[in-house]
Amino acid sequence: MVEALPRTHYVVGDNTYTPTEHVLVPFSGSEKDDHDKDCYNFYLSQMRIRIEMAFGRLVSKWRVLKSPLNVALKNATRMIYYGTILHNFCINEGDIVPDPQLGDPRVLPPEMYRVAGQSEDNLI
Repeated sequence: MVEALPRTHYVVGDNTYTPTEHVLVPFSGSEKDDHDKDCYNFYLSQMRIRIEMAFGRLVSKWRVLKSPLNVALKNATRMIYYGTILHNFCINEGDIVPDPQLGDPRVLPPEMYRVAGQSEDNLI
């Protein structure tokens, strides 16, 4: 499933995964001493932190995500997708105030907030 992703989509993993065209993993061992590879590791780590923070916010807001989802993978991804839409709706309605230390909680790109049939001018 991962290898079928479009060229612009990636999965971020840790060192236990084998890097491929679609799986990004940090460099380890003597490789990480190279300045460019160290920079890559830093930015990959920052990306993973932001992703974990986003999921932490979703789980805090939508408690149904605290327990295992007994749904098909396709439906689980839909639940997370629509959870982000609801989360951003709550932000826009004033239910959630961004934390200045954590930054704006809308961590996903605007195209992720679109509801089917909405134009770019009508993002939630």
